[in-house]
Amino acid sequence: MSDNYNPARYRYVRRDLRKVKNYYYKLVSRNLRGHTFDINYIIWKIINEEMVLYPRLQLQPGILQLGMMVIAVGLSQYNIALAHLVLHAMYKAGLFLAAGSVLHALGDQQDFRKFGGLVKILPVTYIVMLIASLSLAALPWLSGYYSKDLIIELAYGSYSSLGYLVYLLATIAACFTMLYSVKLLYLTFLTYANAPRGNYEKAHESPWVMTLPLIILAILSVYLGNITRDYFMGLGSQGFGNSIFTHPNHIILIDTEFGVPTLNKLLPLISSMIFAIIALYLFEKKPVWLLRFNTSNIGQNIYRFFNQRYWFELIYNRCIVKGALYIGYVTNSILDRGVLELIGPRGAVAGLYKISNYFSSFDSGSIARYAFVMFSGLLFILISWIIFANPESIIINS
Repeated sequence: MSDNYNPARYRYVRRDLRKVKNYYYKLVSRNLRGHTFDINYIIWKIINEEMVLYPRLQLQPGILQLGMMVIAVGLSQYNIALAHLVLHAMYKAGLFLAAGSVLHALGDQQDFRKFGGLVKILPVTYIVMLIASLSLAALPWLSGYYSKDLIIELAYGSYSSLGYLVYLLATIAACFTMLYSVKLLYLTFLTYANAPRGNYEKAHESPWVMTLPLIILAILSVYLGNITRDYFMGLGSQGFGNSIFTHPNHIILIDTEFGVPTLNKLLPLISSMIFAIIALYLFEKKPVWLLRFNTSNIGQNIYRFFNQRYWFELIYNRCIVKGALYIGYVTNSILDRGVLELIGPRGAVAGLYKISNYFSSFDSGSIARYAFVMFSGLLFILISWIIFANPESIIINS
């Protein structure tokens, strides 16, 4: 059993321990007969199958925001992409700096499952991370709302089958962003304390050299989008002048503003809020449902799907990498080590070796044979000199 194992680490284990134990006693008696296990340790191992690092959780929504920028560029809305880049930099910098404040307070502990209960110890950091997370989730009237939701609306406003597909995928990505934000805030600040007591005794708010930038970034995460929206993406705005050219056929901002139905504009926000509420409800009220789903075949397959990066690397390795390696093997074995070496250095060495063996066969030790070879060579040289030295005389005489 791991040294870091804490049977009372999770709130639902303490609260619903009887229900969870009853379920896992059935699981152990059905599948693990003849073995003795600590039920709490089984729960801890299933939920904590892999180490989750705090910086990694911060990077996951950032990748989704980069995808939003790529969507805007693909729609030829370059000014919207630049606006999202600038606004995203504010609240993302606030999130990373707030994460550094949390790590600094807990002695560089990076496993966020060992956090919890920090809302009263780090109030400034909590407020900044709350504002930045809500801006990242594109809550209305925060900075992230003015660019992120507009990009999703522009995908729908292209009025094409591909645009509708991008709209659907971007809406799903917005839901995952909200789930990441809720998970980050809940496990870091709102849940019960899961770290050793010594970490909380030494925890403290960061000094002003870190707190002041946090406050500035929080203010920018709230107001920057509202201040700069007309400059970056207002209708008829000349903020960039002629520095960014957009083909007239790709100007869809007006159609998006007045043509996209209100329900489609609000769908990313509504779906994100619904997913976040369902996740919190299941984690707080129905943890046994989550545990049963986690141990089912469907749950395991879904976990593998997300854990293996949507099977992207599996498909990439089997369809592309495997074929490329086979082509490289064939090229190396037939071309590089075959034809090129045959007509190149390997063939030259083999040819010189055969020629040298042929001439070395004349070294027989017979003086008569040596004399015959020397006489034949002199005769060949003499005939060649007579023919090529004065060819005109030979032709005239003949």
